[in-house]
Amino acid sequence: MPLARWSSAALFVLATLLHPAHMQAADEVTVHGLNQAEFSLNDDPDLARGFSRERLENWLDLDFRLDDVLVGFRYEAYQPPERSADEVTEGITQRFAEFDFGRGGARIGNFYGMFGRGLLWRSYEERAIRIDGNMDGVYFWGGLGSISAQVFSGRVNKGREELNRERKDVLWGADVETELPHGVVAGASYLLQTDHTMHEEAVAGRLSYSHDYFDLYGEAARINRLHGGGRSGTGYYGALSAYPFSFLSFTLEYKEYNHFRFSPIGEDKTENNNPPALSRENSYTLITRNPHQLDTGDEKGFQLEVISTPIEGSTVTVNRTETTKVTGDLLRHSGLKFQEWYGEWRQEVGEGWIIAVAYDYLEDKLPTKNHTPVLDIECLLDGDWGVRGEYQFQQQENELGEITRDHLVLLEIHASYDLIVSAVAEHAQSVRPGDPPLDDYLYGQIDYRISENNFITVTAGKRQGGFVCIGGVCRLVPPLEGAEVILLTSF
Repeated sequence: MPLARWSSAALFVLATLLHPAHMQAADEVTVHGLNQAEFSLNDDPDLARGFSRERLENWLDLDFRLDDVLVGFRYEAYQPPERSADEVTEGITQRFAEFDFGRGGARIGNFYGMFGRGLLWRSYEERAIRIDGNMDGVYFWGGLGSISAQVFSGRVNKGREELNRERKDVLWGADVETELPHGVVAGASYLLQTDHTMHEEAVAGRLSYSHDYFDLYGEAARINRLHGGGRSGTGYYGALSAYPFSFLSFTLEYKEYNHFRFSPIGEDKTENNNPPALSRENSYTLITRNPHQLDTGDEKGFQLEVISTPIEGSTVTVNRTETTKVTGDLLRHSGLKFQEWYGEWRQEVGEGWIIAVAYDYLEDKLPTKNHTPVLDIECLLDGDWGVRGEYQFQQQENELGEITRDHLVLLEIHASYDLIVSAVAEHAQSVRPGDPPLDDYLYGQIDYRISENNFITVTAGKRQGGFVCIGGVCRLVPPLEGAEVILLTSF
């Protein structure tokens, strides 16, 4: 085992053993930690020749608090399959000191944050899609009466190909928000980044209003590329959430982004902003196979979701979303990039039974058309025992008129509050007579709570690859033919 693998394994064991019962820190000092380790062995034939069968990823966060001072760091080990087994990159990737001043605070080092709803600036981490847009610099926040403010200066994390990430260009930002009479809140943001080749400024204003029966939110932003940066851009977002009756609620959102990509200077893989994508995130596997990825350069659209509880134990959800080019027509579907209809009826039946029926229609710009009905049945038995089954079917027609059909069956057993055992089988078939099956997949998974602070997930078998999407940002998860282990420990 390479030295790097030994050291990361040692830190992993340390994180597992560091439980409050083992820690004898001073009374006034508290210690908190979280470790996530993922390891897989993959024999999938789609892996390119020379790729490693092994994948290792490990995140260890440790922080220490003394009164109003918090200090911490993050250690990471990273070896994707395109590297050989002895190429594990590891090191301290984040460190910070945070001070609480009562009415505000300051943080020096790595930090995350957001202005408004992320239209202009959102620095965040979503480990499921391998996004880590942390900043490295200084961050201040505070409030006085009805006014609150944020100010920062920092360099953006530019990616995860190497843990020694290069950070060059500084981004400055300031945001102020105030509560006005009658439930109105107003806010404004300003950001600046510049170097010898480019000068960019971004400004935004927002208003929100809360009432007993509805909430309103609106935000408009502009990116001014003053020299060397191309065309200026604009972004608009609005939302209405209404609760007219006790059994009915709905949310209507609108977006329009035109040349609105706000990236670090000279970088095309990282974004300073992450505005609302207006695409529904679904938990059913086949529906997630054809997602829409947010394009802040050229798109507009809307999303409407209605939720009703017409009778006791019944929930009906209807969702409609559509995205076109900025020059397109939403009513006539011209310039279409993505549209989706989703409907779901979920009903409690008797004691312990829950039945859900769903249907999804999705069409993209190619166009590819997907029809996906779902049947989901859950039975809660005595104690902590329960059984859940899913059947998903998808028919996909591509731009050439070729049709494929996919069947997916899931059986999940809740053996106790701490243990879930599941099995998934999938079969894909071309409609053309005589064509062999596209492929068959079968895998099992165990989710087990080892103790109050330790969770493990073990997956083994053959699993189809697919997308994981959050907030319009997607990650393609490769297929698996082998085993995968995920261990989460907190203390």
